[in-house]
Amino acid sequence: MLRIGGHLFGDAAETLLSYALRNQKLDRLEKTEPQMIVSANVGCIAHLQSGTSTPITHWIQLLEHMIYG
Repeated sequence: MLRIGGHLFGDAAETLLSYALRNQKLDRLEKTEPQMIVSANVGCIAHLQSGTSTPITHWIQLLEHMIYG
């Protein structure tokens, strides 16, 4: 349950809030026209990737690509 200003909201409100926050973050990131977005959090990677066509990867995968090509 999500509590805002003394009011409780169910799972649907939490889902809508998570998508709104995701879209806000992606809007800011995509203004820089990135080739890729890197995160250390697997859950964030999956959530962000569902809202963009820009590749999103874990920093370890980026490091592996930089070392081994």
